[in-house]
Amino acid sequence: AGASLQTTLKRLGLTGYELTFDEYGVTALEDLPADHNERDAFLEDLGLTPNDIWRLHEVVRDARNLDKLAQLKAEPDPFDAAATRLQRQMNESRKLAFDAAVREHVSASPQSDDHGAAAFERLSAQHLASALCATPLRILDPAHFEKAKANALISNEDLVTLAAHGLVVLDAHLNDSLLERARTEARSLDLQPTVQHGAQRRGDEVCWVDVRDGSQQIGPNGALAECAQLLVGVLAKLNSDLPPSSLRSDAPQRVMLSRYTRGASYAAHYDNPLAASNGREVHTGDERCRREWTLILYLNEVDWPAERGGLLRCHLTNTTTNGSISSSVVDVIPSGGRLVVFSSEKVLHEVLPLVHAAKERFAMTLWSVRRDDTGAQTVGADTGAQTV
Repeated sequence: AGASLQTTLKRLGLTGYELTFDEYGVTALEDLPADHNERDAFLEDLGLTPNDIWRLHEVVRDARNLDKLAQLKAEPDPFDAAATRLQRQMNESRKLAFDAAVREHVSASPQSDDHGAAAFERLSAQHLASALCATPLRILDPAHFEKAKANALISNEDLVTLAAHGLVVLDAHLNDSLLERARTEARSLDLQPTVQHGAQRRGDEVCWVDVRDGSQQIGPNGALAECAQLLVGVLAKLNSDLPPSSLRSDAPQRVMLSRYTRGASYAAHYDNPLAASNGREVHTGDERCRREWTLILYLNEVDWPAERGGLLRCHLTNTTTNGSISSSVVDVIPSGGRLVVFSSEKVLHEVLPLVHAAKERFAMTLWSVRRDDTGAQTVGADTGAQTV
């Protein structure tokens, strides 16, 4: 029998992606698309490099390949800003190691194995021209984004509410034209269905889009970019005006776009897995364990009736002044232009089933990544230059 997905990722040095796979409902190698091209597109959408995609392909094709491929270096955690300092050196080391493996494999392979040799040749060429050999651009400093809209959107009272309860609901009053263009752009993207699995069932379709230009693999998408940059501007506002109870948060380069259709829902969960670990082992190097704030912007029609379904249900737990614990439930209608901000660590939430057959529910989500205390470098939004 082949190795489990968890073991495979660990052996390949890809544990930083384990919870990203889990976001898509992939918990076993068997959950990956069977078709090679579909699997390639799926793994690329998850952010894996050509090197790492090829290695997973080879393990799926023949589990015995795991031992010989485990020695090759993997891509660093894509959400770890500190990794940018060493990226160039690691890229060069990986390129040398991989090129040596290419030569060894091609020389040892039977001449009839045209498919394997061609795959190696393509991948070797990609090494010379792809982002594997360039400084990555993956963590964005919110301070580089425009805060004017966010300043008008969030009042001091809203910040007090967020600090006290871990949740605030705002209406951005985006115009209908922008929302309609955002939905049109979203429908043109390659959203992938998630896999319902056990208690963590979910039925949405998702993809990741670039904050700077709204692109997925092709682009740009101007309306999606404007919406994504509004979320980053809101995060900049939180960084500058919230009480300094924690370290500043950065914004990942990509935000998640989700679509729910009739019957789709998402079971109750925390966005930071440490909140629900219950003593089980969690890979604390994964970006999800550093999530501080969840920011959701709905791209639907403004007049979304509650009976249509698809509501966000937040379960709040607060400590009163006398030390007792109070619980409450807040249902948020996903009206177009509505913005929800809540603590990734403290707010248990779920998406209720979408009832209406003819409607789609679109949402854009940004998870802020808490900075460490190492003075990690981040990347500016406009020039791509590293800043401290």
